[in-house]
Amino acid sequence: MEQILTYLIRMIPAALVGLLAYLILRPFRLKRMRWRAQTTTAGLLWLTVLPEIRWEGGRLLLRHTGLNGVNLRPFMIFRQSRILAQQGNGTYFLINFWGNIAIFLPLGFLPALLWRRCRWWQVLPAGIALSAAIELCQLPTARGTDIDDLWLNALGVLLGYILARVAGKLWPALDRGCKVQEVSPWT
Repeated sequence: MEQILTYLIRMIPAALVGLLAYLILRPFRLKRMRWRAQTTTAGLLWLTVLPEIRWEGGRLLLRHTGLNGVNLRPFMIFRQSRILAQQGNGTYFLINFWGNIAIFLPLGFLPALLWRRCRWWQVLPAGIALSAAIELCQLPTARGTDIDDLWLNALGVLLGYILARVAGKLWPALDRGCKVQEVSPWT
């Protein structure tokens, strides 16, 4: 539980940056809705590529976290999780498996919620491309690059899309209220 709280605390600076971007870009939201994707992407980059920022002993420390290395064997997360659980680290699976899915949920949910003609085969390649870009950016850092992250992130995008569609069926008024109105580029 302590590791989960640590991750949540590490996300606070990204959330504040996203909130600031939202407040600055809010007046333009009727013309453009791209800022939603930008704030989600800022949070992703903060947690996956940028170093961890800590204040310790009166000094600001930048530290890359992760397991290092490159894993190109799919489904190793299950083996690693079992080994770490036997060593007493039961939160690894929760953070790595469910965290990779959860962090990409908005990338499937928001497009499906905002645009009428959005289809799963449109959002899934975008999510996979972003995930692959993040994994490639992690290669030169101390973070681990893992093929499992790629399929878990894709699963998150797909589940986000499904959640938006289910929410639209359960609450049609909310679905209609969230859709972006098509505006002529000449207005």
